Amino acid sequence: MTFIHPGEILRQRLKEKNMNLSEAAKVAGTTKATLSRLISGKQALSASLAVKISILCNSDPLSLLASQNVYDLAILKEEEKTSVGEK
Repeated sequence: MTFIHPGEILRQRLKEKNMNLSEAAKVAGTTKATLSRLISGKQALSASLAVKISILCNSDPLSLLASQNVYDLAILKEEEKTSVGEK
């Protein structure tokens, strides 16, 4: 099963809307750098950012936060498997 980082959801929605990062940042009330870090998976989604990008993603903030939690848990499980396999 594949788990999707919320940044990937945002990337897909921006592509569908033909919207660049500068435009998206203006709509969301955040910076281009913040959105870039989120899209690249280098930043986790916070509650405040979920509220800001929800309109861009055509989703509610709670669903976006849930996707971040599912993603984080999947990463932890993979790390546990790797560390158990190394012992």
